[in-house]
Amino acid sequence: MFSLNRSITDYVLQQRHIAIHRLNADTLLHIFSFCRDAESISVWAISHICSRWRALTLEQSSLWTRIVVDRPTVRYLGSISRSTWLDTWISRSGATRPLDIVLDLTQIRTWYHKPTSADVNNLLLVTCYQAHRWSSFTYMLGPLPEGALPTWYLRDEDIYEEIRGRLRSLPLLESIYLSQDRRSTNYGITPTHVQGLLYQGNAPRLRHMSLVNINFISEFDRPKVDHLSYTISNEDSAGAEVVLHALRAYSSVTSLDLSGWARLGMHRGPRRLVLEHLQELKVVPNQFMADVTSMLEMSNLAQLTVDGTNVINTKEVLSDAQLANVYTSYFLQDLAIRSVTFSLKTLVLYLPHEHVPWLWITLFYTLETLRIIKPAEDSFWLNCPAKMPALCRPNLQEGSPWSLPRLGLLVIEKTKSHISTTLDSTAGWRQFELRMKVHFKARWKSARRKEAAMVSLIINLIADDRKIEFGDPEGENVRE
Repeated sequence: MFSLNRSITDYVLQQRHIAIHRLNADTLLHIFSFCRDAESISVWAISHICSRWRALTLEQSSLWTRIVVDRPTVRYLGSISRSTWLDTWISRSGATRPLDIVLDLTQIRTWYHKPTSADVNNLLLVTCYQAHRWSSFTYMLGPLPEGALPTWYLRDEDIYEEIRGRLRSLPLLESIYLSQDRRSTNYGITPTHVQGLLYQGNAPRLRHMSLVNINFISEFDRPKVDHLSYTISNEDSAGAEVVLHALRAYSSVTSLDLSGWARLGMHRGPRRLVLEHLQELKVVPNQFMADVTSMLEMSNLAQLTVDGTNVINTKEVLSDAQLANVYTSYFLQDLAIRSVTFSLKTLVLYLPHEHVPWLWITLFYTLETLRIIKPAEDSFWLNCPAKMPALCRPNLQEGSPWSLPRLGLLVIEKTKSHISTTLDSTAGWRQFELRMKVHFKARWKSARRKEAAMVSLIINLIADDRKIEFGDPEGENVRE
């Protein structure tokens, strides 16, 4: 027994000489904050390391203000006593500090102890008791556990009314993220129902809203938000109407992000939706979103980002429904033709393995910044800048000798790749730079002569670890 006690004492003395145990409290708390931001559950683990660290974490309520219920948290703290440790977590966050709440139930099928609908309703209710402290709120619901009880399809009206009452005042809420799997039931208290409890006036600070597969029962009296992100991934939904419902509910947005796809179908509502305050749009270039954007009037649109990361090639289509996620430049063509109704300033194109639609790009006459992002293995790099005649050479149209005369910045960016290319070396980039200078020589010369109110173009070449910037050789500025 004496030898055991001595070995424990020696171990404790050794630990005191480790560098991290000699740090002062402020430095430790700074490190703990980084750990908490990376993984919320880490604050629990830190509080169990030693008595000093436990005292520090319990004294600092700010370390406990990000509360996450997900699979890793449940595995670490226990799936049976969820309400107990959730209450403890909330109490350690203090009484007045703003809270960031995350209910991530996307992997609910894999939980060791499968929660019932009553369990989920109780989790919601416990967090809603602190709704007046929410700074951000995330509620994600995945597919139901296999063999789910019929009670999943029943909504507890008493708890629903209690939650409704708690959500009447959300004075600190700034952002909300609501997501449900396309196979999630619309019965019970789902993210769709929580969205339905948000209305104009109860969340005066709400500015950012992200929705995934959320259906709208009512479009009226919704909160006024600045940024809306809407994603749909439901093959069973037909037509663009489900997305248009969301856009009608939040028609005052200034920034909009549209992604995903659903089955194409007939549109029964009004053919046009006015988004008069919209300034920034990010959209996926597939058939489905082309159908959506064709119905939008955006008179103040200034920035357009086209992200083709997840669209599929026609050869990869496995079903008729997937035709909705096939790449198309139609929406860009449609917007370009309608560009006389708005003044687009910035266009960002990420089109892996798709040709750059120069014909439609040049119709955006007011364009000032063009950014093209391509993977290293794309044939774009072999043909560029020879495939840029629209920018490099004057056209023959009377009164408009150059396309995009207001274009002042062209950014060409190569994304990371495991494939080695000639552009991976400094010499390769220099050769690319020289080719660009030769092709744009005539444009720069025209700008120096002030022809057709031309703007002198600056070109940025960007790769993983380098950036080259250059312009007219007479005022050349090259940085790497």
